Amino acid sequence: LFDEASTSFREVIRLQPSHPGAHALLGNAQVEQGAFEAATGNYRLALELRPDDAETLNNLGNALLELDKPHEAIDCYQRALRLQPAYFSAIQNLGIAYLNAGQPEKAEACSRQALQLNPDNPETLTNLGSALVRQERAAEAMAHYRQALALKPDHAGAHFNLGNAMRAQGKFEDAIDSYRKAIAIDAHHADAHFNLASTYLALGM
Repeated sequence: LFDEASTSFREVIRLQPSHPGAHALLGNAQVEQGAFEAATGNYRLALELRPDDAETLNNLGNALLELDKPHEAIDCYQRALRLQPAYFSAIQNLGIAYLNAGQPEKAEACSRQALQLNPDNPETLTNLGSALVRQERAAEAMAHYRQALALKPDHAGAHFNLGNAMRAQGKFEDAIDSYRKAIAIDAHHADAHFNLASTYLALGM
C-alpha cells in the first residue's frame, strides 16, 4: 500500500509541484518504506512551501535521526517547538536526539518536560532512564524502567535497559533475567542477545 500511496502522491506533485501536503505525505510513505534520505528531501520541499508546519519539522527530525544525524534533528525539533511549545512528540524526540548526540543532561530535561505533559508514557519513562544511565545514575534509572514496565509489561526496550542498569550495578543475575524477558518479547532484539551472552561470559557460565 505504501508503494501505491507514493505513486499517487508523486502524481499529485507532477500535477501541482507546489502542493506542500503531497510532499509531506510522500515523505511519510517513504519513511514507512525505509527510504529516509528520500523522505528528508520531500520534507524539506514541503517546508520550503509551508515553513510553519511543526508536524513536518518533527517528521524531518525523525528521518534525520534514522540517518544518524542527531544535530540536524535537534534543529528541526527546536524549530517545531518554537511553533508549538507544548508539542509532546517533538519534546520527546528532542530528548532522544540529545541522547544520541551525547548530551544526556539535556535529554533528561526533555524527558522530564515530556512527562509533565504525559506522566504515564512508558516510552518517555524509558528514555528518561536511558538519560540517567548515561550520567551514571543507574539506581534512579531503574525506578523509571520499572514504572514503564508497570504501565507496559511487554516493553522489550524497558526490560533491556533495566538489564543494562542492573549490570552496571553488578547485579548480573537480575540483568540476565531482564535480558531474557526482552528476548521473550522480541526474539530479534540483537542487543539483548549480545548483552545476555556477554553477561553469561562475565559470570563464567
